[in-house]
Amino acid sequence: MIFLPETVAIYETEKKKYPSLPFNPEKNFPEYPFKGKLQEENEVYTAVREVFHLLGMDARHYGSAVWNPLGDIIKPGDNVVIKPNLLYHYHPEGKLDSIIVHGSILRAVIDYAFIALKKKGTITIAESPVWQADFAKILQLSGIKEMLEYIAGLGVDVDVVDMRETMLSKNYDSVTLPKVVRLDGDPAGYQEVDLGEVSEFHGLIFDSSDYRNSMTENIKNEDVCSYKMPKTILNADVVINISKMKTHVMAGNTLSLKNIVGAYGEKINLPHYRTGIEMCDEHPKFSGAKAVKQAAVKNMYKFFKKYPFLEKISSVKNFVLKVTDEKWGEPFPLWGCWHGNDTVWRMTLDLNKILLFASKEGKMEKTKQRKVFAIVDGIVAGEGRGPIRPEQRSDGIVIAGKDFFAVDMAATRMMGFDYTKIPILAKVKNARGFTLSAAGEVNCNSNKEKWKRLWELKKEELLNFEPPLSWRDHIEL
Repeated sequence: MIFLPETVAIYETEKKKYPSLPFNPEKNFPEYPFKGKLQEENEVYTAVREVFHLLGMDARHYGSAVWNPLGDIIKPGDNVVIKPNLLYHYHPEGKLDSIIVHGSILRAVIDYAFIALKKKGTITIAESPVWQADFAKILQLSGIKEMLEYIAGLGVDVDVVDMRETMLSKNYDSVTLPKVVRLDGDPAGYQEVDLGEVSEFHGLIFDSSDYRNSMTENIKNEDVCSYKMPKTILNADVVINISKMKTHVMAGNTLSLKNIVGAYGEKINLPHYRTGIEMCDEHPKFSGAKAVKQAAVKNMYKFFKKYPFLEKISSVKNFVLKVTDEKWGEPFPLWGCWHGNDTVWRMTLDLNKILLFASKEGKMEKTKQRKVFAIVDGIVAGEGRGPIRPEQRSDGIVIAGKDFFAVDMAATRMMGFDYTKIPILAKVKNARGFTLSAAGEVNCNSNKEKWKRLWELKKEELLNFEPPLSWRDHIEL
């Protein structure tokens, strides 16, 4: 296999902030289909537009009314699925923009998908947030709900699908216990996809009881090489993958490849770590007093998470923050939240193989079954104890490309991390059965000269995100 260079676009905004609703562009761009619908400040819309331009998409028509940058990917009549990272509705310090993709990024992507479809085809926003997420709140707080209502009045119809079958309803503000609620699920249904020998889990462990999920400490999927996929994903002709630029306690960081975990329906059935004696990767091997302390902390944490309203008590909140990785005096990881996690990368690569190579009927083919495109929202980003409790930072960055691996390589280096030390990226070229990426070198094109020289920059010239505590000194450049 010959790996070819891949181009990634990097746009850095000046104001490094999100605009107000309804996220109309600040300029009447020639191709903009809704003339006169503008607002004073929306550099994010310009950033999304310009990453298409920096990638040379429909270059001969740029600057004209017929410019159609997504036209090479999206054809009239296609089913277009936009998969944003809409992970959770709650941040204990209110820094929600560090967790989820902002509605202003989605607005620009939807507009250009609308142009490419020429009023023939469908646009669907599909996501499977974490089990305890309130999806309606996510849509409201991100501005997505109001934005979709606004563009519906312009003639742009967008379906929104929560692909989960169940959720764990939790309330941090009242004395109520969590309860499992059944949801409508994917209206298109689900399809089992068996990876068999090309699964990264094949032959690893034969006792399925060793696998655990970080939300339930158990999984219902006895065959970890098989995945129950939402048909909304499998029926897509094009998937536009919009990730949030942030760190992750189980993976080091989370970008395009990791974001595809949210294309699965029931995340509580996905393996996140392994227990057992021989191949446990839940945590470092503790002994003596530290093992006793670990068991006590784990049980106390589980108790408090059963009663989420207790986090309003400052001492409980501080304890939870410690256990969730970032304010402990030393790394004390649980539930696979450390640099030794050997499970999450396997599950992530399996799901990316399905996204690219599974047919609508769930059969794994040798050729790619749908087109994909990646965008990373780094306008506001998250560092430290991500993905749910990160510290917020404003970098004003949008990254895009046609190859998930190439985009993630560039974004990872910008974050100040070594991609060869991030398991998901380090393992991708040797993925079993299917080549997930054709990227060898990665060329960077940017509105800033600095980022054109990304691979030449010294560490102090990069963004240098703070990694999760349990990954510190293991992934930095």
